[in-house]
Amino acid sequence: MESYKVEGTPRTPFVLMDVNSGVLEIKGISIPNNSYDFFKPLFEVLDRYVENPAPKTVINLHLSYINTSTSKALLELFKKVAILQNVEFNWHCEADDEEMLEFGKNYETLLGVSFNFFTFSMN
Repeated sequence: MESYKVEGTPRTPFVLMDVNSGVLEIKGISIPNNSYDFFKPLFEVLDRYVENPAPKTVINLHLSYINTSTSKALLELFKKVAILQNVEFNWHCEADDEEMLEFGKNYETLLGVSFNFFTFSMN
C-alpha cells in the first residue's frame, strides 16, 4: 500500500497519509469547490489502511479555515479511522480562533473519542 500526498493550494490543504508510520497530516485552508472529490482519493487510501493499520494511527490537523462541505468530509474521514484500536487525534489551531477550536470539540463529541488540542499564537 502506498502513501498518499497532495500539495496544498490557496483553496485546498496539504495532505499526507504515511501508511507505514500511520500518520495523517492535513494542513492549511480547505474550501474546495467539491470537498467529496478532493477527499475521495484519501478516503480510498484510508479504506485500505484500516484493513492493515500501523500499530498506532496519528491524525494531525492544522486547519486555519474549513467550509461546510469540508466539515462533513472530515467527519466521514474521522469515522473511518475512529474504529481502530490505537488512534490519536491532534487538533492544532490559533489560540484566538474560537471557531476552529469549536469544530474540533464538536468532532470529539460526535465521535465519542478524545482529541488533543494544541493552540498557538501567530504573534
